[in-house]
Amino acid sequence: MEYVIAAYTDVGVKKAVNQDSLCVRRAVIPDVGETVLAVVCDGMGGLAMGELASATVVNAFGRWFDRHLPILPTICGSDFSQIRAQWLVLIDECHHAMLDYSAANCVQLGTTVSTFFAYSDHYITLTIGDSRIYERTGRLTQLTQDQSLVAREIVAGRISEEESRHHPQRNVLLQCVGVGGEIVPVFTEGRVRHDALYLLCSDGFVHELSPEEMGNRLQATLLNSKDDLTHALCDLTELCKGRGETDNITAVLVKASEGKRPVKLSPLKNLRTRFRGQKDATQKEELVETAQIVHTQEAIGLD
Repeated sequence: MEYVIAAYTDVGVKKAVNQDSLCVRRAVIPDVGETVLAVVCDGMGGLAMGELASATVVNAFGRWFDRHLPILPTICGSDFSQIRAQWLVLIDECHHAMLDYSAANCVQLGTTVSTFFAYSDHYITLTIGDSRIYERTGRLTQLTQDQSLVAREIVAGRISEEESRHHPQRNVLLQCVGVGGEIVPVFTEGRVRHDALYLLCSDGFVHELSPEEMGNRLQATLLNSKDDLTHALCDLTELCKGRGETDNITAVLVKASEGKRPVKLSPLKNLRTRFRGQKDATQKEELVETAQIVHTQEAIGLD
């Protein structure tokens, strides 16, 4: 598989600070093809220093990919069991580091997480909270399950999907990294589909949009380049803002396609990027695209 990736983030119409963070990695592995990691984290708007919480998790996933790139063919194998185990440790470390930071500084901070990793023709996702991942093929499908109060009420049949969109408790989460006790991520796995789009987004991206509107704008046959994907995310973000969305808005869009193309460095436009395309004679894998956006210079140390 080959991938085209775009990302877009906006502080929104009300908040002074963008508490969302994102991370993108794309690498080439001989005899496998391209592999992709995308992460969107939504720092909790009602808590202090949400941007620090989201940056902590985004940075941890970026480091995980960079460190494990040379051994991905070994740890991916026939399934993603090793990936699951490593991500559980990563999340647990982030969670307890935030709890320790909160206790030491008399603050409370937390973040949602949505992570998409594609290797060969399969993907694995991890989500915590209400940041989502969608797949757009013939139709738009939500791959993940919200860990929120309104999602629980929908499953119980006490409210409808439409009622949940503007419910007064729509922002109440049942799981959040950095807050509460044990964190239980939701994992999904599946096969990457040719010409499919995979969308990761914070909840600010979906409150004011219907699934039909999102699906109509996100059509793989009409989105072929990075610019096409970026413009689609920008259009949907502006639509959200025009309808009064007050939250930060962040999304990453990944398009999968078959075929071979020459490997070249191509930055994510409009993002702060850095490249690690160098490789020595013994290194077979090559990181060809990387971007990370955080909105704080502070860091929480992990053991």
